Amino acid sequence: GLNTLQDLKGKTIGVSSFASGGTYYAKGLLGTVGFESGRDYNLVEVGVGARAASALQSKQIDAFSLWDEQYVYLAQNGIPIAKVITDPRARYQIAQSVLAKNDDFAKRKDVLIGLARGIAKAQLFQETNPEAAIRIHWKVYPQTAPRAGITDAAIKKELEILAVRRPILARNAVGTNRWGDVPRDQMEDFQRYLVATDLLPKEIDVTRYYTNDLIAEINKFDASAVAKQAREYKVQ
Repeated sequence: GLNTLQDLKGKTIGVSSFASGGTYYAKGLLGTVGFESGRDYNLVEVGVGARAASALQSKQIDAFSLWDEQYVYLAQNGIPIAKVITDPRARYQIAQSVLAKNDDFAKRKDVLIGLARGIAKAQLFQETNPEAAIRIHWKVYPQTAPRAGITDAAIKKELEILAVRRPILARNAVGTNRWGDVPRDQMEDFQRYLVATDLLPKEIDVTRYYTNDLIAEINKFDASAVAKQAREYKVQ
């Protein structure tokens, strides 16, 4: 029965934590209809996964402000999301970044390029053979594997979760056909969103905290060899 932002008046919205992006996203989005947290609606911490699902099932909350992977998880566990409302101002929201001090950027570029290139290769590997990526992850980090065991059904569920991220992790996700690229105009667009939602006091020159100068070097690797390795990989 909740289909518009106005329908959330007087409701309680679950976020993973008050420090999460979902908290600020909800405040910014509901601010577009004049709603204020604590006055027109409430935010509560519900964590993620089973804990978040339990909060809705027990009617502690009426809606979520989480992210795409969590919505898939909830649907897999009997809580399909009827309506997802997004903020068009956040179309270029930056989810992950690699940060470095100015001195390190000047003196240790090879290290930074190697790190980011490794991430790019991993993204390509996962895109090419997501099942192998899942099994490798659970092998290296057994504490993240399903408690009930690694089964075909568990793999299938994880593949469904990974699938929603494929478009934004792809090499051509932002139209430049380069891994890790964030064009300056998109960063400026994202900054305008942060100012509009009061997360930044004013716009500044984005080059004070952003650069994509290393992207060309980061992308200099044999993508076909990585894809071949992924296709042929056998988890021991």
